[in-house]
Amino acid sequence: MDFEIVLESFERWFKGYHQTDYDVTIIILSILLCVTIIVTIVMVSIYTLFWTRIGWFFEDV
Repeated sequence: MDFEIVLESFERWFKGYHQTDYDVTIIILSILLCVTIIVTIVMVSIYTLFWTRIGWFFEDV
């Protein structure tokens, strides 16, 4: 997907114009991509914090 096409699709959506199937697909995939990136960042931060705390436990024992 070209970034300009994505911006045009969101612009038509926010202005209230009629959406084509292609526009809807681009918007849904863009939202899913953003959600996936956010979930990945959260999972990585939780995972690294978990192993850090395990390391702290073994240092104390």
